[in-house]
Amino acid sequence: MNTSPFHIYSKARELAGFVNDDELLIAAFASSDIGIYPYQIAAARFALHSPYLKGVILADEGSLGKTFEALLIATQRWYEGKNRQLLVLPPNLTRQWTEKIERYFTLPYVLIDTEQAFVAVAESADNPFDQEALIVTTYDFAVEKAECIGRIAWDLAIFDEATQLSKSHTAENRTAAMLKQATIGAFRLLLTPTPITGSIMDIYGLLHFIDETILPDEKDFYDRYFRKPENYAELSGWVSHYCFRTLKSQVAEYVNFTDRIPYTADYALTPDEKALYEMLDAYLSQPRKLAYPKMERYDLTLMYYHTLSSSAQALCRTLDGAISRLEEMRSPDFQGLIDKEKRQLIDIRACAGQVTVSGKMTALLAILKKCFSRLGQIGAERKALIFTDNKVTQRVLRNLLAENGYPGVVTYSGDNGRDYSVIERFRNDKTVQILLATDEAAKGLDIEFCPVVVNYDLLYNAVELEQRITRCHRQGQQSDVLVVNLLGKENFADVRILELINKRVSQFDSIFGLSDAIVGNFDADLDDLLSRLRPHGTIAETFRQNLAEHKEQNLQLVEATEQSIFTTFTKEVADRIALTPEYLEDKIEAVQRELWEVVRWYFADYNHTCGEERYTIDEDAKTITFRDDEPSLPELFYYWSGSRNRPYRSLRQYGMAPDFKPHQGRITLAGILGRHVLDEVCCAGRGTLTVDAELEPCTIGFYAVTVAPKGTPGEWPYFVFAGRTESGAQLTDAECRAIMALPTVDFTEEKVAENSRENYNSRIFTVGTPQRPDRLDTLVSTEECIARRLSERDSALAEELGAMKRRTAVAKTGLEREVTALNARIRVAERELTEASDRLGKIQADKRLKVLQHELRKREDSLFLDRMRLDLQLEQEAEAFVAGQQLTASVARHYIIDVKGKI
Repeated sequence: MNTSPFHIYSKARELAGFVNDDELLIAAFASSDIGIYPYQIAAARFALHSPYLKGVILADEGSLGKTFEALLIATQRWYEGKNRQLLVLPPNLTRQWTEKIERYFTLPYVLIDTEQAFVAVAESADNPFDQEALIVTTYDFAVEKAECIGRIAWDLAIFDEATQLSKSHTAENRTAAMLKQATIGAFRLLLTPTPITGSIMDIYGLLHFIDETILPDEKDFYDRYFRKPENYAELSGWVSHYCFRTLKSQVAEYVNFTDRIPYTADYALTPDEKALYEMLDAYLSQPRKLAYPKMERYDLTLMYYHTLSSSAQALCRTLDGAISRLEEMRSPDFQGLIDKEKRQLIDIRACAGQVTVSGKMTALLAILKKCFSRLGQIGAERKALIFTDNKVTQRVLRNLLAENGYPGVVTYSGDNGRDYSVIERFRNDKTVQILLATDEAAKGLDIEFCPVVVNYDLLYNAVELEQRITRCHRQGQQSDVLVVNLLGKENFADVRILELINKRVSQFDSIFGLSDAIVGNFDADLDDLLSRLRPHGTIAETFRQNLAEHKEQNLQLVEATEQSIFTTFTKEVADRIALTPEYLEDKIEAVQRELWEVVRWYFADYNHTCGEERYTIDEDAKTITFRDDEPSLPELFYYWSGSRNRPYRSLRQYGMAPDFKPHQGRITLAGILGRHVLDEVCCAGRGTLTVDAELEPCTIGFYAVTVAPKGTPGEWPYFVFAGRTESGAQLTDAECRAIMALPTVDFTEEKVAENSRENYNSRIFTVGTPQRPDRLDTLVSTEECIARRLSERDSALAEELGAMKRRTAVAKTGLEREVTALNARIRVAERELTEASDRLGKIQADKRLKVLQHELRKREDSLFLDRMRLDLQLEQEAEAFVAGQQLTASVARHYIIDVKGKI
């Protein structure tokens, strides 16, 4: 059937308009090649649900795919024309992120993370960061180039592993301060599975980085929540307005997570180690240690025993530093004590040197042997990720493993943290069975092919231990994961670590939730635990049965993830805007068909206006190929690069397939070609259409209705049809669409330009230009569009009004703090009056007390009025805000066509 320019134009406009609430994310998913999960929809919608938010934290448990969620948000904003986008990463994650962009998305990106890359890009731009692309950079380089970054009005700034911004409220965090200043005005998207690592103040710092106006006073926050588990539920409710978290346990019904099996193994000390422990204990028990004049005994004991737990060789290095300090000391009064302590440390050093293989190392070798045997039996990868927190120990273990039948060992630490080839070797080389890593590998990296994680050196921070484990226990893991924790009951530091792990797990779980155990199965039978590791086929079959069992729940987004999704949405709003994966998949399939139809028509029309077939259109393969006999490719259109309009030079070939290469040639809604073809397609303002059906002649108009508060720029319009039959009957939008869907026999356009590419855009295109009024114009219902926009904004308006109330509560707390401080000073003055021993002292103390009491009465009198003033201010602010949301609608006619049936 023929396709008219009117049909193509309508499709193009509507394909460019998936930004309203009930269609949000259709464009993003249609421009990516990732699985569609309900919680990903929920996380992205949470971030996009309100135009008033300055940013959010996505804090899904590790391995749930925050990268994909962030890129969905970036793609949606890109599609909407918000193209100033910045992505800031730790250096070791740049390769992983760019590979995911390349493989799954069609976002153009530029990696600028070194001076060389900066200079290379600067050759074609005044400011290399000012480009129509997602700018990918690292934290260190972003700080170095903060002045350049700060000159750009960013639409979106994404920060991965955002815990390093958690001290943004303190003066010492230069990185957070500079990046916050450089991205003023941007919507800040912070990604971290662990919003709290060090203390409860971490979440305060992250929110401070996003929007400090939403926060209570730092001291009030600290006093209210620090080590106050009884207030954690309250804190969780408050944080949920700005932080979204999905737990693995909440999505297990439709995401294939394998089992995690923790194993905490004790190890026996060798005789040499026992002797070393006794010597070390004798040293630490001394009341004075000149090598450590400022360290408390407790802290020094933890440090030494934790180092010894890692390896005797690491302890030797620590002792060498202490001995060197003592050798540099010169004091006639204390020289005897200095020499005595030095000899004592030298003796401990000599004893440590005798410990070549520790009991912990022997335990590791025995565990690996059993693990690899079982992994071979079930057909799983014979690989293990071993974490140490000491590079000396890392080197010792590498040699030990090589001597005991594991020649394929690679190491990863701060020394080679940007060398992603280490991870690739571990992934792809069957002979490389073990990766020895420091915590450089604990954040962000995907090592989902490895089924064994060994915490050789335990950490005090349970949250960071969880990050280690989720390198392997994550989406995409095909095997059950054994987590081995080596813990010596005879080591003071190991026992203390276990206590701290349990405390931190309790705190974090109370606020954000954890799905899996970090430690457990103490001294269990390893053979019994290994027997629980399942073959791949069993895991896959269990998941298939699980999907079948929970099929009905998984069809409903709200029911499937109700606890994690709508932290700020009401249930009524949730029901109205719910998008199921099934709906999205069907819609995306229809979108891809229509996009192909528009792009195909665009290039066919290009051939027609050029008078020759310059592009070959393959309907079956969904590809468009420029002719081989022409060496130079044409410029198809101009696009805004960020600083100026640039010509877009065609590629040799374009295609619709998800795996189409080159990557930038894939046709998607958010790709450069797709976006600009939708903008370039045009039609005449009037014409005729003949359809293959019997119907009463009618007139149909296509309109854009823009709804916005009075006096503000319009948002993305709604596109509607209006029509009238020859006899005068009004046609609804749905009836007009049904007529437009009928097979087209013929069409005409008024005042079509001459048949040349140069004059292509001189078609009569009426948007934004004066038009003759038409009686059809009066049929467009603006009231329906206004009601729809109000309905979409309900939750965002309610959330912003709630934020106003929270800010007022913060201000009231500040007022009350002054009264609290005065009361504290009065108590001190009363105590001084009671304790004064002479008449003059009592008179002076009484005078100070009376002055403070007078000041308190004045402050209490004004406090009532100040509270009333804040309440009145809130009421006025809320009224002004609501009044400012009074919407008006403007209507722009795009075309009118006369339609008749086939004669």
